[in-house]
Amino acid sequence: MKILQICKKVPWPLHDGEAIAVYAMAKGLVLQGNEVSLLAMNTIKHEKQEASISNHLNYYSSVRFVSVDNRIGVKGIFSNLLLSRNPIHVDRLISDDFEGELISVVQETNFDIILMETIFSSHCLDTLRLVSNSKLIIRNHNVEHLIWKRLSNLLPTWKSWYYHSQAHRLKRYEKRQLEKADLIIPLSVEDERGIRDIGVKTKSKVVPIGLDLDDYKIQDSVDERDIFKICFIGSLDWEPNLQGLSWFIDEVWSRVNSSNLKNRVELHIAGKHMPNRLRELSLNGIVIHQEVSDAISFINNHSAMIVPLFAGSGQRVKILQALALGKIVLSSTIGIEGIHAENERHFLKCNTKEDFFKGIEEIVDGKIVLSKSNIREKVQTHYDLIELGKQVNKALQKIID
Repeated sequence: MKILQICKKVPWPLHDGEAIAVYAMAKGLVLQGNEVSLLAMNTIKHEKQEASISNHLNYYSSVRFVSVDNRIGVKGIFSNLLLSRNPIHVDRLISDDFEGELISVVQETNFDIILMETIFSSHCLDTLRLVSNSKLIIRNHNVEHLIWKRLSNLLPTWKSWYYHSQAHRLKRYEKRQLEKADLIIPLSVEDERGIRDIGVKTKSKVVPIGLDLDDYKIQDSVDERDIFKICFIGSLDWEPNLQGLSWFIDEVWSRVNSSNLKNRVELHIAGKHMPNRLRELSLNGIVIHQEVSDAISFINNHSAMIVPLFAGSGQRVKILQALALGKIVLSSTIGIEGIHAENERHFLKCNTKEDFFKGIEEIVDGKIVLSKSNIREKVQTHYDLIELGKQVNKALQKIID
């Protein structure tokens, strides 16, 4: 099959979940003998120099970037609220240059499949129907309106109103776009259920994110030096990550520092787009790394990971990476949502400050020990890139037959 993969940002380097998900999809399809081309928005927020990364994308048969100015200020926010029915996430990505390049690409090549990564890459779907006979697939990385709805319940009143408004727009937009697709690929059963709950009846095939497990080597031991090392890693320009981490520092770490765990455990924080208040944070036992070049090595240098997430959807790739490395993950229910894992066998479920504190205390004191091989085996069973590539290939072949 000839497949065009459309992305709202350049999928390299593999520093965030979206990039890893896009990479895994492309590589999995290429390994099944397909010819995959990439058309990506090169947004100002995530701008990349094509020449410097083209060798990292050599599994694609062709790669094209289109510069898109996705900046939006206060004026843009008010314009969106007053003049548009779209969510702001969509309006900021609409680009005549990108649409023009897309038309050129699909007229040059007769693609069997056009695969839009995330709902936000689908805003040209109507144009594609006019200029192409390809089957149009939307890969839902999240049920976006659920994220904003959940966030609206956690934020101050003025912010809550805005997030609730955007959640309503996202719900309407998701339903409209998903109903136009030939196939939807959600990442989890929970997300598929969320799509059905808003009335979408389009065919769907659940396929989670895959990992190239050759990249994940379990480290026998971590250099603790009498201090147990826990980590947090995630994009800190994504509100759910920032909100959850801030809560953890305020509610859980303050208790750690007033207990017998003080000076026995460290929290290492890494993430791109870290706000100044975190960069400048000076609290006992917290080490700030900002953005790291190699997430796998960072995770591997720690014995456990925290995921205090209270708004989200889809799958947390960082959790999959930690599990692939045999690490103990302390996660909220929403954090682990969509991932095949059993509490106290593959991870520790923590939904309150008491849960997180008790979980840290018990793993530091050795009262809870999870088998690295059991944790790793779960990922091998459900999230191997090659096996998931076969599933996607079969679903796409079926839709064009």
